[in-house]
Amino acid sequence: MPDMGEKYGRVESMNIRQTPKTEKKTIAAAVALALGAAGLPQAAHSTQYTFSWTGYFTMLTAQGNALVNTDYSGNSWAGSRTNITGTMTFDTATGQGSGTVVPFYFFNGGSAIAQSISLQAIGDGDPNTNPGVVDGTLILANMLFNWNGNNGIPVSIVLDGAGLFGVMPTDGSTLSVNQTITGVGTYAASEGLAQGAYPMGLLPVSTTTWNTTTVPGTTLGTNPSGVLPLIADNAFVTDYDGDPTTPGYQTACPADMVAGTKPAQVGWQCDLGVGGSPMQTSPFPNYNANFDIASITVTCVDGVCAPPGVQATNPPGNETNVPVGASITATFTAAMDASTVASGFSLVETGTGMAVPGVVTPSTGTTDTTFTFNPDTDLAYSTEYTATLGTTIQDAVGQTLSSAHTWNFTTQAPPVAAACADPSVVVPLGSNFTMLTPAGIPFGGTNDIEYDFGNGINNGINNGFLNTAANGTSGITTNILRSAAPHPFFGFPWTAHHVRLFAGPGTYTFDTTCTTTQLEAGVTACNNPVDTENGQTEASRYLTMTVAAGQIGAHMLFDWNGNDNIDVVNVWNLGTPWSHAPDGAKNDPWSGALWAGPAGLTVDPDTIYDYVSTDNDSDGNNGVAMVDGPFRGFNANFNLGPASSCVASILPPKSAPKTKLESGAMGCTLSKSPISPLERGDLWLIGGFIAWLAWVRRRMQRQSLH
Repeated sequence: MPDMGEKYGRVESMNIRQTPKTEKKTIAAAVALALGAAGLPQAAHSTQYTFSWTGYFTMLTAQGNALVNTDYSGNSWAGSRTNITGTMTFDTATGQGSGTVVPFYFFNGGSAIAQSISLQAIGDGDPNTNPGVVDGTLILANMLFNWNGNNGIPVSIVLDGAGLFGVMPTDGSTLSVNQTITGVGTYAASEGLAQGAYPMGLLPVSTTTWNTTTVPGTTLGTNPSGVLPLIADNAFVTDYDGDPTTPGYQTACPADMVAGTKPAQVGWQCDLGVGGSPMQTSPFPNYNANFDIASITVTCVDGVCAPPGVQATNPPGNETNVPVGASITATFTAAMDASTVASGFSLVETGTGMAVPGVVTPSTGTTDTTFTFNPDTDLAYSTEYTATLGTTIQDAVGQTLSSAHTWNFTTQAPPVAAACADPSVVVPLGSNFTMLTPAGIPFGGTNDIEYDFGNGINNGINNGFLNTAANGTSGITTNILRSAAPHPFFGFPWTAHHVRLFAGPGTYTFDTTCTTTQLEAGVTACNNPVDTENGQTEASRYLTMTVAAGQIGAHMLFDWNGNDNIDVVNVWNLGTPWSHAPDGAKNDPWSGALWAGPAGLTVDPDTIYDYVSTDNDSDGNNGVAMVDGPFRGFNANFNLGPASSCVASILPPKSAPKTKLESGAMGCTLSKSPISPLERGDLWLIGGFIAWLAWVRRRMQRQSLH
């Protein structure tokens, strides 16, 4: 067997941070595209390896900051990294391989599932460096990623396999079954995350900052989405501090950051490039998935394998707050006989021993390592379950598990619902903020909004503050609209400012490129550049609202997570509930639903508001669709001055049938009507996260205009 260190470019010194080019540390061993072995030297003997691995998943914004995975915000990484596991194969002759990643929970959107993972050794990524010779340690990985109904999200990343290739024997022998590789290799591109607060150390396979060339027309399901040649990411990332108010990009790396001499940044240096290659399609455009492998264990060498074991389960052992609709997955260290997994798996209620019926998939074949158990019905709330993989389970060559693998997990508590029938328990709450997706699904907000429009906090609107023309400035610097706590919006603070109120009847058009200075000066035709970074075009420069007699219109600017001056308009009816259509008929689907958390108690959809947002652009959703910023097409609604809202109460544990809230003459009631996907609380958060992931650098784009 040839010297793997020479073939793939052994890194002799693995304790140094690499230069910007060789440092391009690609996502940790689970993904990659087989571009073909043409040009790769053929070895005299091909060794086929199978590995199991453990590592970390990190999602980085375009500025290099981590998105906190709320499903794991309590882990040792504070959710900035997610512990993951998987398997991979590698052929030493072709440099090709494949991989798997055990599904993991992601942002309340259910399991994230990687598929069609392929790997290809590409040397240093430049075939012209030494034509015909693979003289580097980079691996090109491609995969498709399924999450929250978005199937086939294309991901392309460049990994550095220096640690793995560096320990491969040079004397014609092979690695040994059960041999573990850890603590060697290179530092991952995101090692400096949060000023070094979440270090991973040297990794055998790490994500680099190299970007791939995007395949034209990349859409969901495109694989590969990234190909050679590689593109250097030349942004200096000096903002690994999680602070969205400070810039993440620099034109040069300050000398004191390179030297690590700043007192607040000792041991932290300025990094060249963001880890990962930017994704091209929704719901993650311009975000960077990083997969970093910390430990690799050899499970098979040329078909000779260790006895199978259980590598990981989801939910993991002792997990709490597991969704009642969850499936259970198990990943083995080797390809398994699916029929034996199907017959050897069991799930029971721990307290009663009652078996949970369901189906294991796949149930046939001998090539799969990950299996999923789907219960026939939802699990019960607040219940502990015991899952077992028995000793009758066999791998593809007939080897059985050496011992049964058993683990426990506990399901979530019952949901909070409104109890509206007894007026003695109805209490006043703050005003409401509800953000709706383009489909009308609530995905964020709060119930502690306070306002002052000239009459003091929460004391109505001073009609003297009403403007009658789009260039009006009355109240523009004194009106207040805010969360009292304040409560963040998906982890980041927000501010509504430059709030102006407009009288009806009248039609008002606003140039969404105007700066605060221009608005204060009464300028209406500002003609600044549109927000192309977020997809805005000249055709959507203007935002218009029509205010009827008896209504009040509002125009405001909304700041969130570094995106400043997002234009929002509301047209308010006076003294009506959110859930009634303009003609007064009860029509809940017309308006979507009010946001019921995280601040305040669950709200009554029939609550009367002094000022309630309406569907002013006739798209079927309350509010007016935004045309600029990261929430283009979404509707921000502010409903002010509620007469009352419901006291929260706990529904009794119930697994089937699912129920939903409906409104009756006496208030809120429970119905046995089927619950639709749009009514699922877990899906409400997802639309918000998708919009969040769509944000880009609006603040930087407009810096010079403020």
